[in-house]
Amino acid sequence: PPVWAGRGFQVGKAVHPVLKYPVGQSGWTDNLTSFHENTAGGDHYIDIASRKHALRRLHKWISSPAPVILDVGCSSGFLLKSIREQFPLATVLGSDYVSGPLDQLAAEIPEVPLIQFDLLQCPLPDRCIDAMTLINVLEHVEDDRLALGQVFRILKPGGIAVLEVPSEPGLYDIYDKQLMHW
Repeated sequence: PPVWAGRGFQVGKAVHPVLKYPVGQSGWTDNLTSFHENTAGGDHYIDIASRKHALRRLHKWISSPAPVILDVGCSSGFLLKSIREQFPLATVLGSDYVSGPLDQLAAEIPEVPLIQFDLLQCPLPDRCIDAMTLINVLEHVEDDRLALGQVFRILKPGGIAVLEVPSEPGLYDIYDKQLMHW
């Protein structure tokens, strides 16, 4: 099994900055991530508000002094970096469906474990995470019930998940279609 070696995952004799598991065919690509981040970016007021809200929820509900926190859909790491700053005793992990942003993020913050996986086929063990953030993730998953089942499976008893999805179907527009929202 892979073992975190401080700046990558040791698998046999090789060290991998990003642990990569097979993902399905969703259509989501590195180019779409770039399109979204170039359009919205880390400074967009909605993204800033989303991160602040997620951090407030984590502070309110995490009871462990040294929690394990997983940021699912961490992309370029805006929220992931904030979690690390605000929870210095936590073990913080990032994950995403596409590898490009994870590869770039691994170069920026090599001390953070990063994992590429499909949430529907989550490779993490049962009850291993104290808190998770999934900000604008579930709307990209057609089978959100299966995805939430995986979230509950890997959360420790009493663990929390901070979820955010777009407001309502009435606001669905061309931007949502471009970003493959369900």
